Amino acid sequence: FADAWSIYSLIKYFEPIKIAEVGTFIGKSTWSMAKALDELKNKSIIYTCDNSNNLIIPWKGKTEIKQFPKMTSKDMFNQIGDKIDFLFLDGRISQDDINILGNLLHLKSIIAIDDFEGMEKGVANLFALRRMELLKNHFLIYPCKQNDLQKLGFSSHSLTAVLIPTSLIELSRQG
Repeated sequence: FADAWSIYSLIKYFEPIKIAEVGTFIGKSTWSMAKALDELKNKSIIYTCDNSNNLIIPWKGKTEIKQFPKMTSKDMFNQIGDKIDFLFLDGRISQDDINILGNLLHLKSIIAIDDFEGMEKGVANLFALRRMELLKNHFLIYPCKQNDLQKLGFSSHSLTAVLIPTSLIELSRQG
């Protein structure tokens, strides 16, 4: 639940219009992002794929969800014509994906990476993304700590890290 809340909160804060998700699985993250987008009242779209299943998400909101069941991320990326504002990686990406993402991401694109611990796919994805020149000025924010989540009332943990363009980070003086 904490991961769903994390991704929902990121969408509410950054207000992206075009989102791509790798790894639909059961649609929990897709649903969380779509719910946040609907609350923002912007015309938005989520592109989502999962190579391992063909689940269709029963979504009735105003956010468009374009699903690519039983399709690789490379094939989905090749069908997206516009730049994407937010990329959510809950599946492992390949070098082919990196090559295509160079044309889909822009300087202010935000990238959320799930399963960011140890040698899981999220860490492998970060290493692949860090080779992209476009992302050289993105700052990595680690998943929220368990004790901080507990203070917010969550009993689950989060493994969602985020790459944010440094141009979107503002420091303010406290006190």
